[in-house]
Amino acid sequence: MKKILIMAAAVGLLAMGRTAQATITTVIPSTTAYMTQGTGNQPELQVIYSVSFDSVSSLYTYSYAFTVGNLVSSVFTPTTLNPVTSFTVDTTFSLSIGNITSLNGGIATLYANNNITWNYGTAQNTDTVTYTSMFPPVLGGGSGNDGAPSVSWSVTNPGGSPIPIPAPVPEASTIMAGALMLLPLGIGAVRALRKERIA
Repeated sequence: MKKILIMAAAVGLLAMGRTAQATITTVIPSTTAYMTQGTGNQPELQVIYSVSFDSVSSLYTYSYAFTVGNLVSSVFTPTTLNPVTSFTVDTTFSLSIGNITSLNGGIATLYANNNITWNYGTAQNTDTVTYTSMFPPVLGGGSGNDGAPSVSWSVTNPGGSPIPIPAPVPEASTIMAGALMLLPLGIGAVRALRKERIA
């Protein structure tokens, strides 16, 4: 019994020690997705995204670098046609988002329980937008629009691919904490079994 308690305490201290060491880890390395018009028409919107986690702030940083261009036979060629007037990342947990940036002047608006949208006063062919969230990534939706003539791109259109969005899911640290909380119940069950065997 004492050995089990000592081991549980050691595991708990080890977990706390690991938490104290600040690290930024890559959760999703740079990956390419496409938002399409769904009609086979060009141009398309290429989105290179990544997600990292900062153990000090316990925040995930989401980054999306979009570029307008033509995708033919897996070869993407940037174009100046149909620049972006708005870029949207869907998430029903948009109120968890902070530290919003845009390299090329996009003005971000959070729509509660719906999305975050960057609008451009001067349309852009390319931009990198970022934000932080307390929630880890799952793959989800996003879209883009140009001005006139109006072109809409979406990850849900044929040929499109999903992008990471924040959503609350149980993390390993939460699971570990839950397991440690169940340890006394497990010890009690072992004791009860031993008493039954002796009797």
